[in-house]
Amino acid sequence: MSEILNYVRKALVTLALAVLLSVLVLIPDEIYKLVNIQYPPDFDEQIFFILILSYALALSTKGRRAPIVLSGVFLVISGSEILHFEYFGTLISPNEITLLATEIDEIILSLTTMWFEIAVIFVGLFVLVLSVIKVNSLTKDHRLSVPLAAIALILLYGYVLPSRAYNDTSVQNYYPSPSNYSLVNGVKALSWVFANDVVRGLRNEKRVNPHHQKRQPLKVIDLMGDKPNFNLIVVMGESLNPHRMSAFGASRKTTPFLDARIDKDEIYKRIVYSGGMSTKVSIPTFFNLKKYPEDVSALTKGHTNLLRLAKNKGMDTWWLSTQSAGLATYSAQVDRRAFFSKEDIVNTDEKSTDLVLLDLIKKVNLEKPSFVVLHERGSHSPYERYHPDEYDHFPEDGVSTDQKRVNSYDNSLIFSDHIHEEIIKYVEKHSFLPTVVLFTGDHGELVGEKGLWGHSVLIPEGAEVPYIVWSSQSAKHLAKQMIDLPYPTHFEIGRSIAALLGYEVADPQERQGEYFVNGKNLAGTGPFAKLGFDDEKSIESWAVLK
Repeated sequence: MSEILNYVRKALVTLALAVLLSVLVLIPDEIYKLVNIQYPPDFDEQIFFILILSYALALSTKGRRAPIVLSGVFLVISGSEILHFEYFGTLISPNEITLLATEIDEIILSLTTMWFEIAVIFVGLFVLVLSVIKVNSLTKDHRLSVPLAAIALILLYGYVLPSRAYNDTSVQNYYPSPSNYSLVNGVKALSWVFANDVVRGLRNEKRVNPHHQKRQPLKVIDLMGDKPNFNLIVVMGESLNPHRMSAFGASRKTTPFLDARIDKDEIYKRIVYSGGMSTKVSIPTFFNLKKYPEDVSALTKGHTNLLRLAKNKGMDTWWLSTQSAGLATYSAQVDRRAFFSKEDIVNTDEKSTDLVLLDLIKKVNLEKPSFVVLHERGSHSPYERYHPDEYDHFPEDGVSTDQKRVNSYDNSLIFSDHIHEEIIKYVEKHSFLPTVVLFTGDHGELVGEKGLWGHSVLIPEGAEVPYIVWSSQSAKHLAKQMIDLPYPTHFEIGRSIAALLGYEVADPQERQGEYFVNGKNLAGTGPFAKLGFDDEKSIESWAVLK
């Protein structure tokens, strides 16, 4: 009986210590959140449970040093992520870890301007490690000793997580999410690198797109000028097929409000080409002016990030989204108070999710110059899932599977049209500054064209998205700058936004009429398309490179 009680006592001590150490390794994030309001991670019960499990295993090993080693590794990861965020404003991605070996000199050179921050982080982490050592020393005789606990811990971080990354075809799933703790982002990134760079490299499976070229980063030139005295709202739709919109000639009346404004000559519209074929690729590509698929410097340096450029000019920046926080990686250069994502939305019917945007925009003070991003769930598949039943203008029941997909997609467009109209009406009523509202889609969507569905195929129709410009009367001169695009691409829209903010974005290796549409991999390691435009700004070539 005494042995059982002793075992229970040690089990409770081990559990209590696991909770304590789990809290301890999250302290750097919680402190840094207080120092930097742009740092947005939120508490995650599932992650905290995994931490407790990890420490319970570490505390139960026979060697008794595992908690120190584990904490040291965790704190180095957290410290590195926080230091990177402090300098670059972004968290570390798998690509950046891969580039570490080739750009270590530049990284060290950059960090030489941050000796104070490095010292503060180092001292803080050192104190935390000393605390772990002390706790470990005082409790080593009062904890469980479980056979094979060390092996279980090694399998968890050395096999289970890397195996998932090895079998996952999308590196985007291992990119940092602004809502995750730095430790989580770091472990995910390291798992991907270990599985796909180290293991695949040893097996000679590592793959690089042979069409990659060494590129010079885009140059951003501040043209100075006055602080912007206008509002710019970018409404980023989801999976938009312009050929299903009546505004672009579709037979079904799927955009009645937009049609009415077109009839009154209030709207400019055209079809343009997105920079990526998935949301995880196209969103950071658009908001960071990432022109070339393999040029990850546009993401890691952040010098072309549109929200950062706006903030540098003194504008308030907002990221209001009904999609997951992870999709804002590298894009949402905003304060935490100005960042809203699906994770912040509670007690809302999924079918009415995008209506939340109409409430969120009310948080923006449109009397102050603001750059606002509204990221919709819109027409994501399954199409019937994200619009209220009252927008079912076309039957979704009692029809064939393909017809249901077509009808539900068109119904989703009708709902989005309502959202867009309400946004414009709100701006008309509440914005006294000149205001431009841009509507586009993250990528296209095939809705039965050529027998294809979705957005997984690298063909021109899959990259075609609507581009719509509305402006208040006092902003017509600003809207004109957003209309006169050299070529109909997301990149040129982004470059025009930068020009509106007072910047020139120069491409040292620019070839007239040449652009790219990335596939499913943000680093361009998978297939991507090279576009060529003629002098009439019409597409004349589309080559898939893989």
